[in-house]
Amino acid sequence: MCHSTRMLITNGVPLWPNTNDFTCGKHNGNSMIDYVLLSECILDYIHKFSLGEWTQEYDHRTLCINLKYMKMLECENPVEGKKTLCLSINP
Repeated sequence: MCHSTRMLITNGVPLWPNTNDFTCGKHNGNSMIDYVLLSECILDYIHKFSLGEWTQEYDHRTLCINLKYMKMLECENPVEGKKTLCLSINP
């Protein structure tokens, strides 16, 4: 299904070799159940993908994606009728 929709599960791919580790730690074992699914067309905008550190508060690791070429813009929010900050990709 990912192939036909041009989507990619980014965990463990060669671009980000340190992302093929467990993302969930429970008393009965560890597993990788948290994934990042991205469109292939956005891959050029990914600067770094990594797994966060384990913490005592949570049994899941944070999945961290740093994007390239980002710029903060002030946008009109039509739902709330006020201005909000938005991210824009600058090609």
